[in-house]
Amino acid sequence: QMLIRPIPLGRLIYPEEVASLAAWLCSPAADAVTGTAIPIAGGQVS
Repeated sequence: QMLIRPIPLGRLIYPEEVASLAAWLCSPAADAVTGTAIPIAGGQVS
C-alpha cells in the first residue's frame, strides 16, 4: 500500500505493459524516436 499511494494510476505497472512499450519501440512506428527516456511510472513525477 505504501508503494502504491504516491502513484496517480493507483496500481503498479504490469510486465506486459513494459513489454508492449518495448515491442512498439522495436517497430517501424517508432522510427523517429531516438535518444530519449520514456518513464513508465504510472503518472508519478519526481
